Amino acid sequence: MSNRGNKSPIDILYELTPCVLLTMAHNSVYLLWRRNWIKIVIVFILLVFCFWSVNYLPSGDRSSKVSHHLKPADKVINLLHGNRNENLPGDVDHPAFAQKLKQISKKQLKRLLHQETCPACFGKDMCSDFSQPEIIQLQAVNSAESRPPKTVKFGRLWDQPIAIKKLASSSVFQRFDEFLCAKTSEKWDCNVSQAIHALPFAKKPLAVKILRESHIAADRQHKNLHLFLQCANDKLIEKFETLYDINHSGDLDTIEKLNLYTTLVINPEPVLLQFFKTSHTQSIPWPFPRYKGACGRAVVVEHGGKPLHHYLKEDWMTRIHLTVQLIDLIDMFKENNPDFIVFYNNFSIENFVVQGHGTVTVIDLSEIILLKKSSMQHEKSTSMCNTDCFDKIIDEIASAETDTDISESCTQLSIQADYMYSLLCNQILSDDPRFTSKKTGPHTRGLLHDPPNDKTKINELLNECMEETTANRRRKAAQDLKELLSNDIHPGP
Repeated sequence: MSNRGNKSPIDILYELTPCVLLTMAHNSVYLLWRRNWIKIVIVFILLVFCFWSVNYLPSGDRSSKVSHHLKPADKVINLLHGNRNENLPGDVDHPAFAQKLKQISKKQLKRLLHQETCPACFGKDMCSDFSQPEIIQLQAVNSAESRPPKTVKFGRLWDQPIAIKKLASSSVFQRFDEFLCAKTSEKWDCNVSQAIHALPFAKKPLAVKILRESHIAADRQHKNLHLFLQCANDKLIEKFETLYDINHSGDLDTIEKLNLYTTLVINPEPVLLQFFKTSHTQSIPWPFPRYKGACGRAVVVEHGGKPLHHYLKEDWMTRIHLTVQLIDLIDMFKENNPDFIVFYNNFSIENFVVQGHGTVTVIDLSEIILLKKSSMQHEKSTSMCNTDCFDKIIDEIASAETDTDISESCTQLSIQADYMYSLLCNQILSDDPRFTSKKTGPHTRGLLHDPPNDKTKINELLNECMEETTANRRRKAAQDLKELLSNDIHPGP
């Protein structure tokens, strides 16, 4: 008698199951192979090739072989793709600056520039440079801490260090496009390059009121850009118009006007860079990078230098040299032009760089407010102005609706222009743990950490700079700090 005869039906079924499954699988594979054998062979070959290229082809050879298969017109930009939170260096002298360059196509370039949106863009004067193969090399750095979020790409143009800046997030541009379509009674995804021509004011002079309304619609969350337009006036806009009169006709044509309109609504930085280039009245130029031009919704500026936060680990003498420059920078903001004060409202250390010859430069102008100087500007405040006082003034500017209320609140800010010293001392110079939470960037250490001498005096002056205990004492504290540090740089006999 066989053993199977002694087994239950369940045991027999259990033994036969693998055979049944294998038979079914074999039949399925056989049918699949008969119907699709060519496709299976192709997929297998591709998998083998991908495995070989990833594991055995060196990265440098891999990029060069891919490059040889690109059409010459597609070799427009070399791009180093960096993670959003990766701290890629903006220092052109850093060894990593020119490493691991990767080719991108014209399709990727199109997504970067969005030339098709013009004249709802920053301009097109640099587009001819982007159309020529292999003259631009870039490495991508997405600025995660930027307010508003922006994408900055460092590289070289005609062998000169540059930065290409998007100046606003995709969501801001999207809201702006939706605003343009709504204004022209079109659907939300209309052709903005045509819709902007149909705006009621396209053929009229630009007015601050129109710019304010447009900005609020496009970027409701970014208060400081709104402050710039709140404190601006039509006379200032007229000065900006002369910068965009490319053909020097005395009047802006429609394209020039719409480029200026878009720039002021999205981010005034390109306009300000051109404005400051022609507005200083002293021999000392403004501490801003040189503006080179725009293409679509990106602008090109000269590379500013090495990020200031890289100097937090430098020796004491280097750090006090930079500190003195930063204090002088605020004095320049207040005195370098007879008609206006430059109020800088974002002293985050990420917004400053140091050029090769050691000069501090501001690389983010999006939070600058131009304040008209008035007879009240030189009046001394009768009371202290610390954080609560300053925040109140800012809120009053942002919420003001009538021209009178706007003028009065902006004048109050010009009277309290010394508060920039507080922003500097708080955000960059001090690392007092009581104020660390107020820093806007990831670096909590101050530039004046661990002084080798005069530590008590330096901390006292920094504290008075951050929170004055007597009205108008902040400016004196900053100047006393500058003098104390200057004595270390140039010690007396």
